[in-house]
Amino acid sequence: MRSWLFDGQDTMMATHLDDICGTAFHLADFPSGHRLFGQGEPGDRVYVIISGLVKMSCTVAHGNEVVRDIRGPGDVVGELSMFDPGPRSETATCQTLVRTGWLTSASLRRLADRYPDLAQRWLQALARQLQNREAEMAGVVAADVATRVARQIVSLADRFGQDGQDARGTVHVYHSLTRHEFAQLAGARREAVSQALAKFVERGWLVTTPGGFDVFDLDSLRHRARGAFPDVRRRYPA
Repeated sequence: MRSWLFDGQDTMMATHLDDICGTAFHLADFPSGHRLFGQGEPGDRVYVIISGLVKMSCTVAHGNEVVRDIRGPGDVVGELSMFDPGPRSETATCQTLVRTGWLTSASLRRLADRYPDLAQRWLQALARQLQNREAEMAGVVAADVATRVARQIVSLADRFGQDGQDARGTVHVYHSLTRHEFAQLAGARREAVSQALAKFVERGWLVTTPGGFDVFDLDSLRHRARGAFPDVRRRYPA
């Protein structure tokens, strides 16, 4: 498992693992549908995802739930509670069987006091998340729906894609979301997202699967995610 908590050589893991596992780190498995924490609850735990997928969502006007992100292996959930134990801003729900390592926010703060590099890495990760959120908000305003959909598919493929090990270079992407939830992630209406996906399927770039995609032409999707319109290349599976 790779995580932004550890650098390229995992030196932080090697340096701090005994302290974390010996005093504060707990392994736990949670079934699909289990809620790790809810919006508005106290931020008293931090989770590192070892395997599985976790949906991050929030409740907006009229009680509607909006999907904000999907977290997977190596990602940290509840990261703000290291600095702010106040009410959670999001709900974290297991989309699959999830294995995590968790520790209390108080234990994490004590570790940060002992190891300043941990706190620095945490702040850097939070800064990147803020930058990504700002970029996403700008994209929702400026980009057309097909561009937003392509960006989400590329992001999911880069984070969770599995090599299909075939001559076509298929990338299997499982995100666990319904079509409605994926549309929320893309910041568009379900009907508009379905239309964009249908065009991608027609061009041979991907096919939809239950809770995911089989991607055949990731390069074209990357171009489309940048707002470009690549030449149509039909690459349907044989």
